[in-house]
Amino acid sequence: MLALASGPLWTDSDTPARIRLTGGGAGANTAAWLAELGAAVTFVCAVGDDDTGRARTSELRSVDVAALTTAEPTGTVVVLVRPDGGRSMLPDRGANDRLTAEHVTSALAACTPAHVHVSGYTLLGAGSRAAGLAALAWAYERGIECSASLASAAPLVATGAAAVREWLTRTDVVLANHDEALVVTPVSPIRREPRRRRWPRAASPRS
Repeated sequence: MLALASGPLWTDSDTPARIRLTGGGAGANTAAWLAELGAAVTFVCAVGDDDTGRARTSELRSVDVAALTTAEPTGTVVVLVRPDGGRSMLPDRGANDRLTAEHVTSALAACTPAHVHVSGYTLLGAGSRAAGLAALAWAYERGIECSASLASAAPLVATGAAAVREWLTRTDVVLANHDEALVVTPVSPIRREPRRRRWPRAASPRS
């Protein structure tokens, strides 16, 4: 649920906003974009036995969806978008926290992937953590290239940098923004330099 606020939020009052409902989620977005680029993708997930879950999985038309259906409602995130583009998320993980290690490893064995990507939200959610770690272990033990995203700074802080670093030792590639990287590394791995305006070079005279 995306809510684009018209200005700063008025505490205990109304702030006009443009609101729309859409599919999404870090894992689903990654799967959809990879499929758009022509890759064969299997998306392993958990959804509720509800209209929302059926609608979200049907949207992924070019993706093979291996969904575990649960009694919990399909996960939902309220995304508050400021006028400057900054976002704050209010997640209700719902069925996401019912994803099991058994479902993940069975789906991986069935699709025999060349690469395994694990959403950081799967690792950071207490209910789905075992499933995320099982995916990393499954790929590591078979020598299959593996990547993971760090997802979001706040749950990284709540989980603890030491634990996250230990989990990531079984990955080949870690995807993170600057704030997320700072949580799990003692020193920023990114060197920031002032942006320089690049002027187009003058055309060389023709001979």
